[in-house]
Amino acid sequence: MARAISEIQAQMNTELAAQQTAGKLTNLTSASQVAVYKLWIYIIAVAISVFEQLQDVFKTEIEDFAATIAPATPSWVKDKVEKFQYDANTPQVIQLVEFVPEYVTVDEDKRIITRCSVKTANNKTVNVKVAKDDPPVQLTTPEQNALEGYLDNILPAGVQRNVINLVSDKLWIDATIYYNGQYAASIQADVIAAINAYLVALPFDGIVKISGIEDTIQAVEGVTDIVIDEVRARANTIAFTSASTVARYWETVAGYCISETTAGQTIQDTLTFTVANN
Repeated sequence: MARAISEIQAQMNTELAAQQTAGKLTNLTSASQVAVYKLWIYIIAVAISVFEQLQDVFKTEIEDFAATIAPATPSWVKDKVEKFQYDANTPQVIQLVEFVPEYVTVDEDKRIITRCSVKTANNKTVNVKVAKDDPPVQLTTPEQNALEGYLDNILPAGVQRNVINLVSDKLWIDATIYYNGQYAASIQADVIAAINAYLVALPFDGIVKISGIEDTIQAVEGVTDIVIDEVRARANTIAFTSASTVARYWETVAGYCISETTAGQTIQDTLTFTVANN
């Protein structure tokens, strides 16, 4: 990490003092702030600091580049999946370009993957979790089939892969929101919008925290307090009646989550808004 100019100057002055104790450089003792030797110390310190800053930038660039070129590492696979191209009318086919499997024509408008997580399971299978669009949604069957064919072409021989492409998880919240009565006209819509924004902003394949939900609701203008009675979550394939009670956090199955969609159980139905008396 690059050092500050003052830090380098201090080190040089310490070394100067050590040299003088040893009987060397004893003529460099001027008290003037504009002494020539002090100017040279400053100039050299600036040069060293700038050089160290450039080294830091170069190191970061090399590390970022290396993370995406190492074959079959999670970062490499993620980078390649994000470069996957799909066109419903024109097949996007990988070819060998200088012995590297790539698209002959790169078209960023055809890159449909907006969310990707790559993890290696205990059985060494590479799990590739994906979604498209923003907010994220599940890929269509043709899109998933094309992605799987793409992965078969770019992954090294012998690598077992599993594409996880699912409809969003669902989150159910039973809570009482206390608010300043002056915000009666907008409080429900604002709280619901804040919760939905929190879910959209979650890192892909991340976790939903009850504390995060509380903080999000507390931050809405007009809210004075909140009591969360229960939170449940489920994968889309699980019926609402079998949803799991969330004690502290929920690890997303699909990689992303939206509020519950079951009729009569949406956040419009389960959030209670009460005017605070104190």
